[in-house]
Amino acid sequence: MKLRSFLLAIYCLLGSFSLDAQSGATVVQFEFTFAGEPLLLDKSYYSPSLGDSIQLETLRFYVSDPQLVMDNQQVVVATEQYYLVDAAVPGSLAIRFPQTVPSSRATLQFKLGIDSLTNVDGAKGGALDPINGLYWSWQSGYINVKIEGTSLACPARNNHFQFHLGGYQAPNKSLQQVAMEVPATSVILLEIDLGAYFNQVDVGEVHQIMSPSQKAVTLAQLFATSFKRLP
Repeated sequence: MKLRSFLLAIYCLLGSFSLDAQSGATVVQFEFTFAGEPLLLDKSYYSPSLGDSIQLETLRFYVSDPQLVMDNQQVVVATEQYYLVDAAVPGSLAIRFPQTVPSSRATLQFKLGIDSLTNVDGAKGGALDPINGLYWSWQSGYINVKIEGTSLACPARNNHFQFHLGGYQAPNKSLQQVAMEVPATSVILLEIDLGAYFNQVDVGEVHQIMSPSQKAVTLAQLFATSFKRLP
């Protein structure tokens, strides 16, 4: 509850809360944490599973086709089809829907990454512009999740690990579906717990993924399970 109160206070100070409430919109706000603390890039955090500290330098991912599905099966789609969420860019951490949840509950669902049809169409503009650094090539497509950082537990050069998780062709399809029940409220806070994620990922064993692979699929699946709604 302390974390939720802190995050809501920051959100209100930015003025977005009141504006969205007045406009009748619903905002999904992503919040990164590590071991219960708000995550700061380049800050050291202790990981019990690694037995050492870890610092995250880059944390970016694509969200596509966000929807709110009401209990009467009415579907509300977000104002954009594709979102690039970047921990280094506070303005990128929100997804907006044009109306509030009219029922007592709804299901929030979205894809973590870019679907195969969009990949086959090649590079695009906006959030999908290759200038954003999340596009490999026409053959390999988009990087769905990019996580980079350092840890003394990582044996790579300068202890630097790189997880570029993508791939849209079988058997290496890394696109993930995320779904959860949400309440009727104008602001929905979603926590992404990187502490829990790295409790399941050993950067001493896996520290560089730079192309579609089964390891990329596995790490994308684990990342998808790191999302949870703050009560």
